[in-house]
Amino acid sequence: MFPESEEVMREKFKLQNTIRVLPHEQNTSGFYLALFRKNGPIVLRGKQGQKVEEETKQGEEAGMKKSEDENQVVEDEAEKERQRQAEEIIKQLNQAEEKVVGEQEIATQKIEKGFKTFLNKKDKPEQFSFINDNDFNWIKEYYGITEDFDKNLLMQPKGTDRKVLLISPAIQQMIRADTKNLINKINVGSKAFAKNKEKFADNSCALRICQDSIMTIINYITKRKVYCTVQDLQSF
Repeated sequence: MFPESEEVMREKFKLQNTIRVLPHEQNTSGFYLALFRKNGPIVLRGKQGQKVEEETKQGEEAGMKKSEDENQVVEDEAEKERQRQAEEIIKQLNQAEEKVVGEQEIATQKIEKGFKTFLNKKDKPEQFSFINDNDFNWIKEYYGITEDFDKNLLMQPKGTDRKVLLISPAIQQMIRADTKNLINKINVGSKAFAKNKEKFADNSCALRICQDSIMTIINYITKRKVYCTVQDLQSF
């Protein structure tokens, strides 16, 4: 099976340190395991028997130079990639800074606009008037408002009839006393009724009752009240 005798293969080539795996041992194709260690430069011999160590040395030097050149190329590419990543990070940071500056400018503009609006409102205080008879008569009929309810508690901002406010007598007295409109009235009273929007209205409820004042006026309402028992709530 081998070109040399078993003794030569054992003593010279150390065949006992290698392994041959046969196909039937591991249910695989056969293969051979051996470990080679290079102890010195490779010496090749030409057809005429002359040594070609110089050619081998030149080949090794050329191989080493090629390897160095390849390593240099790899290092250059890595440096370019690092530089590209650094430029990309700087670009992203600049974009983020520009975005923050832009958002700050927009926020500043909104604040300035809101402040101007506030000043305009301050120059023109909101004025109020008592609820008009048509709206009150409709509310009284629709909700069954009792006669002991004080109509003068309901006021509307002048220039709009979209909402009806419930204002206490003390606040009303302050409003009447401000004849020169020097008080900046931002919010007065609580919303009692509000007109339905046209796209929701079916002409059956022109003014809907609001949750803000329901606990105050509920005792004056005699219509459109539904009393729920515990059993009604439990059924849901």
